[in-house]
Amino acid sequence: AWAQLAQAYSLTVTYHPAMRSASLNELRSVAQASLPKAEAAARRALQLDPNLADAYFALALSQDSRGQILVAEELYSKALVLDPGNSDTLHHYSLMLGAMGRSKEALVMRQRLQALEPFVPVFNRNTALLLWVNGQTEAATAMLENVPRDAPDRAVFLARIHAAAGRYGEAADLLLEI
Repeated sequence: AWAQLAQAYSLTVTYHPAMRSASLNELRSVAQASLPKAEAAARRALQLDPNLADAYFALALSQDSRGQILVAEELYSKALVLDPGNSDTLHHYSLMLGAMGRSKEALVMRQRLQALEPFVPVFNRNTALLLWVNGQTEAATAMLENVPRDAPDRAVFLARIHAAAGRYGEAADLLLEI
């Protein structure tokens, strides 16, 4: 329960309305309020069970949000040692690796995730982006086309791929769907 609470606090910024409005001051305020709570809850979970993968994941998530990349990477790795099939850890760790420019490592992790969870739209959308970044445009397009049409950012990501390939009409058509 403490690990789940920590995850919720860590993800508060991501799902806060200010994320859509791009209010940096409000987001900073939300992060300053939620991340210490996330860290405290994750540390409490680890205190109760030092081998709880979800607690390491939750602490990694909070450190990742703070920009403590090396610490976060160590914690994500520990979580995966304890639970190699944790889809949330694979998802967030690979997002961090991709953001760091380690797209090949991130894609390998995404492929592990796809083997476990092939039908989760947000997982597929992010995997498609990494496929594209790694030069696998056709695979990325095929994956995005199979994501439900109403999934968040599906049309935007697919439009980017089409525009990058010079297919501006297709990109514009997709953006009109939004």
